[in-house]
Amino acid sequence: MNSRMTSKKATMFSKLSHKLDSDVAHIAITTDIWMSVANEAYLSFTASYVAQDWTMKTPVLATINL
Repeated sequence: MNSRMTSKKATMFSKLSHKLDSDVAHIAITTDIWMSVANEAYLSFTASYVAQDWTMKTPVLATINL
């Protein structure tokens, strides 16, 4: 992964960690296995929570190639 992508990933991780630590009382973690149009399998991890303004948030925590 190039340095620009690594930097972006670190920034997004920091922002999400701060938001989850300060604003979220309960969180659900889900997984999903899916296939791309190129027939490659992926596993995704998603966090789901209700934000302070009562909107549903579902950031993808990670997606890995199987």
